[in-house]
Amino acid sequence: MTGFMKKDSELCSSRQRVICTRLAEQIGIAPTFSLAVLVMRAGLGRPEANFRIDLPDGGYRLVDLAYPDLKLAIEYQGAYHADPSQMRADASRWNQLRALGWEIVFVTADDLRTDRTRRLIIEVIRATMRRQAILLNLAAVL
Repeated sequence: MTGFMKKDSELCSSRQRVICTRLAEQIGIAPTFSLAVLVMRAGLGRPEANFRIDLPDGGYRLVDLAYPDLKLAIEYQGAYHADPSQMRADASRWNQLRALGWEIVFVTADDLRTDRTRRLIIEVIRATMRRQAILLNLAAVL
């Protein structure tokens, strides 16, 4: 296990250690793994890592973390996403997902930097989870 995975998996309780180790192997990207550990420690359940969302045209999109039942994706936005061509591709991808009813929460390094910013991003994720649950329940009634 690499250094970041060891450090973050130590944040997991002994009960969660197996889940953290499997997530680390599945994700393999330090900030995304740290984010997955953060949401689990906040009591938000275990997100699906590198989740595949099938598109109506037969294509698919991958998201960093997902709560499929809520149609909620969490995307870590590193420096790679700052390139203009990548920004255009990302916008197209996100619009495709939104057209399918998915909501996306974007997380940056600044969101993971301090206890305060980590608490704030968890509140954003929690609020989005609540909103998606309400919207999906309304959609089921209509």
